[in-house]
Amino acid sequence: MRVYLKVLLASVALLLLPGRPAVAAAECGRVWLLWNDLKLPDNGPALLVAPGAEQTIRLRGRDRDQGLEVTECGSPFCSCHFSGAVLGFRAPRKPGSYELELAVAPAREGGRPPVGPPAPVVERRITLHLLVGRPNTELVNGVIDGFELGIYPVNEKLPWNTQVPAFFWRLDYGMLGRPISERFKLGDLGYDGRAGLPQYFTLDYALVKKLEVLADELEARGRPSRYHFIGGGFISPKSNGVRASRNGAAASQSRHMWGEAVDFIIDDDRQEILDDMNRDGTIDVRDAFYLRDLVTELEEKGKVKPGGFGVYSPPRNEALTMHIDVRGYVTRWGYKEYDPKVFAGVPPKKGLRPGSKR
Repeated sequence: MRVYLKVLLASVALLLLPGRPAVAAAECGRVWLLWNDLKLPDNGPALLVAPGAEQTIRLRGRDRDQGLEVTECGSPFCSCHFSGAVLGFRAPRKPGSYELELAVAPAREGGRPPVGPPAPVVERRITLHLLVGRPNTELVNGVIDGFELGIYPVNEKLPWNTQVPAFFWRLDYGMLGRPISERFKLGDLGYDGRAGLPQYFTLDYALVKKLEVLADELEARGRPSRYHFIGGGFISPKSNGVRASRNGAAASQSRHMWGEAVDFIIDDDRQEILDDMNRDGTIDVRDAFYLRDLVTELEEKGKVKPGGFGVYSPPRNEALTMHIDVRGYVTRWGYKEYDPKVFAGVPPKKGLRPGSKR
């Protein structure tokens, strides 16, 4: 009986002792993938790559204080290697769509080993969608992989500027919403709305970078920065020919065909009308000039690839929109300055005063 009581009391004493605190899990937060001078989110981004091309991705936590390391990567279609927060891989040689899976965890701290049991690690698993392009040699008589893309025009005065794009990528419904940078999805710049899906497109990443840098600069200046694209970015040679024949509005050598251009407005309030960029209380062509001048400043500083900028506005145009591209040299068209005589009696599409209701 005495032995039983001693065992019972000892068991009760153990139950009454304060428990050892649980070890908090080391959880990996959201991740940025730094690739091709762009910052991609970790929610299934799409990467446009050439067959067999070597790629390098650096990972950075959205919380800059958290170090990261790749703990696993794999795909049956391509080889990959990693060290710390750097991932490298060689793209598959066969055109198509592939997935590369990787796991990311908080970086292990150096120095003395931890006291007590190690904290469990909660990894973040990320799927990269690799789109491997088809070379332009497969574009024969305007057709690639059975899709009628159209025939590219040739400019004898600027032959270097009208070469057929090096690669074309296949776009289907599943890829439309995939992010290709911090702000943009593949469907924003790579989708020709005049053609059905699946379709083929091309895209110059210099355009993506230019749009991102412009948005960053607008945010730094406290200005609206949300893009609203008008008609998308890429337009196939076939679609461009139809546009030109119908209303003459499309240039025969439009940079849209090279994936180098997009028409847009800045529209934070989602009214599908350009915002008051210069803060003068009225929306008119001078707000487009504010953006044009900022783009010129970024080009002159070498922060973005030079290109064209067009301003389309009433009274000649139905709506106030802008064109931006990365053709490689600076050119401007459309309205270039504000002439009160031209715009006399032309009401702005949207007028506002600071603090007024929209």
